[in-house]
Amino acid sequence: MRHGPQALLQSEFPALLLAQDDESRSGMEELARDLVGRRVPMAIAGVNVNGATVLPTIESHTAIARCCWRRASTGSPTRSRLPAASIRTARRSSARSPRRTDGARARQRPVLTDDGFAEGRAVLIEGERIVALTTPDDPRCKAARRHDLKGAMLLPGFLDTQVNGGGGRLFNDAPTVETIRVIGNAHRRFGTTGFLPTLISDDLSVIARAIAAVREAIAAKVPGVIGVHIEGPFINAERKGAHDAAKMRDLDDRGVALLRSLGWAGRS
Repeated sequence: MRHGPQALLQSEFPALLLAQDDESRSGMEELARDLVGRRVPMAIAGVNVNGATVLPTIESHTAIARCCWRRASTGSPTRSRLPAASIRTARRSSARSPRRTDGARARQRPVLTDDGFAEGRAVLIEGERIVALTTPDDPRCKAARRHDLKGAMLLPGFLDTQVNGGGGRLFNDAPTVETIRVIGNAHRRFGTTGFLPTLISDDLSVIARAIAAVREAIAAKVPGVIGVHIEGPFINAERKGAHDAAKMRDLDDRGVALLRSLGWAGRS
């Protein structure tokens, strides 16, 4: 539990932990307590840890599984000539109470913000960008198309920096664009909107194929791919974890050249 990107976590770097119901559960709980003690902002699902934001699981909140995003559409401009937008409100449906847009009285399902879950909010979207976190009585909402989440919670998409596989595929076994597409589809069902296909220690030829596949996937606009995570093979054998010791090696000129081939890409 104590290796890799965990060393980067600090008070300005929040963490999300998903604890599974298996032998790793106690280790995840111990790690979460340690991070909370270091004042790392924590959100965790699967276990309860004091000081961390406990997220609901699909088993106890089936509405999460129904939560989905739909493309925004344009509407008529308002009197103040604000741009047309789309609005998604998380509302609690009730047979006894009609739906209302009055943010002071409507019973809203929470929206996750920097300060935790907030009630009575609307997320205003223009095109593919969030332009405001406001209340349903905001004048801009009148010209917007409304998407009722019917009791589901609205959260930011998760960014996963270590994704070794998904959908029955492992990136090491087949470092191809198709594998990346299958992995992304599998993780997107659970809220991951951006991820790094991750390769554990392997031969340099496999690493080269992985880098090429990710570069091609990004060029082809495969949903969610934001880069590649090369985990090894230049690591300490005493801390190899699940890595195959036979694939580990010292960093040499070939290894440096391969890693430098990644280059640098940024987005404004």
